[in-house]
Amino acid sequence: MANAVPQTADYESRARHVEVYDDFAAVPVRQRASYTLADGAAGDDLAATIVFTTSRRVLVNGVHIMPDGSAAGVDGSNTSAWTVTDGTNTVATKTYTTNFPADSVSDSLGTIAYGVIEAGGRLELAVTNGATADLPAVRLLIEYTDLEAYCGRYTVTATDDGTVAAADSTVTLAPSDATAGDNDEIYFALNQTVTPAANKTVVAAARIQYAEANTSAANVAFGLTSDLSANLLADNGGGVRATGSSFMIYKVDGETAWRCVTRIGTAVTTSLSTLTAGGSDFADLEVVLSEITPLALTATYRVNGSTLSNAANGLPISHRVTYSGVAACYPVVALKNGSTTAEAVVIDDLYLHYTR
Repeated sequence: MANAVPQTADYESRARHVEVYDDFAAVPVRQRASYTLADGAAGDDLAATIVFTTSRRVLVNGVHIMPDGSAAGVDGSNTSAWTVTDGTNTVATKTYTTNFPADSVSDSLGTIAYGVIEAGGRLELAVTNGATADLPAVRLLIEYTDLEAYCGRYTVTATDDGTVAAADSTVTLAPSDATAGDNDEIYFALNQTVTPAANKTVVAAARIQYAEANTSAANVAFGLTSDLSANLLADNGGGVRATGSSFMIYKVDGETAWRCVTRIGTAVTTSLSTLTAGGSDFADLEVVLSEITPLALTATYRVNGSTLSNAANGLPISHRVTYSGVAACYPVVALKNGSTTAEAVVIDDLYLHYTR
């Protein structure tokens, strides 16, 4: 993340500094579990049966079936319906008519509609066959990612079974399950906090990209915040949460430009910038907290190396606030739908630097 690494002068003693950096180069390995449905007579069904259990939080990436032999009698009047649930929510489902897969051919049960299975959870399989539908033995293959192994260094808040998908050296945040809803949200934070204080410089940076699926409807933010719970980004374009401590660059639905907020409890300053947010290119966002006096700090906000300018007067955005009441903060990327269209944010790098 060369473009996003800060250029501050306070680097004279590296032993006094803490740096937490992730470029997501290590893509998590997907794992597989299987369950074999025995060869039965025509019309045999399988009542909901537990086929997978987990003691850790996992993300189901895909569910496939693979016959060990050839099916017969599957047609439009004698279908073979396969449904995988977590006991309550449908994870994947598919109904076969004349298209049941051939011997040793793998076939997906479709898009994962509800993928996150919490620790202690399970997957259940139910199969309903028409009277002449005669299946061979069939293996069910479940592909999943261990979220605790991969995301133990992260904190993820998702209100509608949103997902964190890794590919190459990026992760993509999606706030919704298969059905996108207005105000679905997801927050992805480094599991590392810093408390702004006297004699301490703090820099948080991220390299992100998003192009709004619904014009000006996304709510997107990056920066430092003390509270990662639901509604960090308020519903309906309400901006960053009105409590706790936050130092963030953000955009709300209905607008197109970046805003900045500095908040410690009830002490809050917000500024609208002149810079349009989003687009097809990655952008380097940076929040810098620098001490002015032992009692006060200045928060500055940069995008692609330039300090954001205030739309009201054209001056660089700079917020001054006292340290009194400031809480420990996480570096976080936040996303909330501003409509029933699913939005997404790609993260290339996350970075946190502070003096001890």
